[in-house]
Amino acid sequence: MTKPKRYLVCPLNWGLGHASRMIPVISSLIRENHQVILAGDGSALGLLHQYFGDLTTVHLPDIQIRFSSHKSVFKLIPLIPSLLVNIFKEHQQVKKIISDFNIDVIISDNRYGLWNKQVESIFITHQMMIKLPGIFKFLEWPVHLCLKSIIYQYNYCWIPDYAQKE
Repeated sequence: MTKPKRYLVCPLNWGLGHASRMIPVISSLIRENHQVILAGDGSALGLLHQYFGDLTTVHLPDIQIRFSSHKSVFKLIPLIPSLLVNIFKEHQQVKKIISDFNIDVIISDNRYGLWNKQVESIFITHQMMIKLPGIFKFLEWPVHLCLKSIIYQYNYCWIPDYAQKE
């Protein structure tokens, strides 16, 4: 049996999907006697706190984006600088959290700034290639390369999708 570790689990707060898929991961870590610290904000952190009320939580804000029913790419383009600044801020904040809580492993669900070379870092995503509509199709490959370079900062990338069984 391996020595128990201290995990920092950080879901993105863009709906409850990111937080809800962390519930079995956190449950498994607890069963294996690891210590888990939750980081995030909003309803995502609230949901995890409902399930795991005895765990330590750390407020770690992420960028707030409101998706309309139309999900217009044109509305997202002006937010790109804010997204990049937020990734940088997350990266700086996680350094302090690692130090304050003596973290061994980070599990980041779609939060691109939460990696650190001093600890094992795991990135969880279901979107390895962001598909862009119509006139922005030519940007798919550059966006992919940019995201890939960020994901390569992590030790592991977990993709929770699975093949449909027939």
